[in-house]
Amino acid sequence: MYTTALTTFLLTALALAAPAPAPASGLVARGEVHSGVRFSPISNYGDKLNPVQKIETYGACATVGAPPEYKMSDAAGDMKVALDANVPNFFSYCNKRIRLTNPDGRTAEATIVDMCPGCGGDGGPYSLDLLEGPWMQVGGPTFADNVYGASWEVIG
Repeated sequence: MYTTALTTFLLTALALAAPAPAPASGLVARGEVHSGVRFSPISNYGDKLNPVQKIETYGACATVGAPPEYKMSDAAGDMKVALDANVPNFFSYCNKRIRLTNPDGRTAEATIVDMCPGCGGDGGPYSLDLLEGPWMQVGGPTFADNVYGASWEVIG
């Protein structure tokens, strides 16, 4: 009798102590694709006389004391982008490598390092702001243009 009660107690305690599985909704999977988005150059929100801003602050994906590669600096043509701030589970996309695809077929690879508060607007959810490096590869003909109907895929 005591053995059965003890066994039941121990099995119940182990079941209650087991960790719950992680929710799938917060995960970002390699191969995840977002189509019909807008690419904008970072300069659309900055000084129109200086086509590409030299942003020396850390992006939203960095932590205090993060390495320099997490700065939103474009000094060396860094391949970095800012993702729409309204994306669910935004921070799960931080520092993900993505492949950008222009509707004309041009591609580039970049890293998500910051959030863009104004990207969702007419570009829809999952739109991106691009620094000069990726913009020169998949952007519009000028820094005053946006690219509509673009897509991006998580590659790492």
